[in-house]
Amino acid sequence: MKRKLILLAAVACCMATMAQVRFGLKAGIGLNSLNLSNNSIKELACKDNCTGFTGGLLVEWETPVVGLCFDGALQYARRTVDLTNDDHWFRRDYLDIPLNLKWKFVIPSIANKFRPYVFTGPDFAILVSKKKNDGLGSRFSSLSTAWNFGAGFEICRHFQLSAAYGMGLNKSIKDVVVMMGDGNAQEAVNGTDRFWTISAAYLF
Repeated sequence: MKRKLILLAAVACCMATMAQVRFGLKAGIGLNSLNLSNNSIKELACKDNCTGFTGGLLVEWETPVVGLCFDGALQYARRTVDLTNDDHWFRRDYLDIPLNLKWKFVIPSIANKFRPYVFTGPDFAILVSKKKNDGLGSRFSSLSTAWNFGAGFEICRHFQLSAAYGMGLNKSIKDVVVMMGDGNAQEAVNGTDRFWTISAAYLF
């Protein structure tokens, strides 16, 4: 039993030595929209591609399996959504934590200069502040979750450029009160985030 434990410990230490952990800085812009629970309500149509921004710290772990990596970030993110109904808008600031499984394609002749990659994983956004215009009785979820799908490339082992699509998994905006055509009837509508993020990172 002791020999097995020693062997497992040795394998774990060997894998940790072979793996590489790198830290870096990451920044980007976000293009946000809101997917409503009731698409028939035209009075609250969302304007697509409202611009936000993001930035923070990045960590990447390259496993002993060639091309297989994990990365995570701790970053500040602002998501803005404009509505066509009387120029209403929402602005939310998040502590954003994306966690990704990443696969880098190794091209032998240029592996140290250029590596394309794809990635996917969950995104956890903790609400830290919010602002909105008057007139809507909306509430905001303290935790918004999404699933990211993306691709990018790495240059000279340090620079990374990527684009990702985030598909919201829960209601980020709840109970938006919409005035119907007669001015009296009201209806509550919920919304989930949809966003594109274009990012640049430098890994040390």
